[in-house]
Amino acid sequence: MTAVLREIRDPFGWMLAIATGLVNLALRVSPLKAAGVAVVVVIVKIGSGLAWPRPKAPPVNPPRPKGRPIPGRPLTQRELEVASFTPLGLSNKEIGRKLVPPVRERGVDKHIANIMFKLNVHSREEIAAWYVRHAADEKP
Repeated sequence: MTAVLREIRDPFGWMLAIATGLVNLALRVSPLKAAGVAVVVVIVKIGSGLAWPRPKAPPVNPPRPKGRPIPGRPLTQRELEVASFTPLGLSNKEIGRKLVPPVRERGVDKHIANIMFKLNVHSREEIAAWYVRHAADEKP
């Protein structure tokens, strides 16, 4: 039943039926026969919808929340990689070139801003100090 309703609500099917009727009228077919052909087109469309139903749409992934990251959340792998270059004193452009795959300067700037927000720090030097402490804690 849902396939029938879907096909009846489909505006392209109605446009096809109307166009078929108009073409028949332009070919000087009697109006009754032109209307009959248009009705047959609609019936065939509904029948084809029943015989070959459309596949269901894949589930939509939930949208990623936009805006600022959540403070206190762990850094992503990419953010850790960007943070690893801050003790070297590299610019955003230089960090972007060293990353694999390379990132534009603006992308690195966004990573630095996210790191600052997550770690609640206010400078690249504080990120560098955090990374040196973090790297020392990770070593066995």
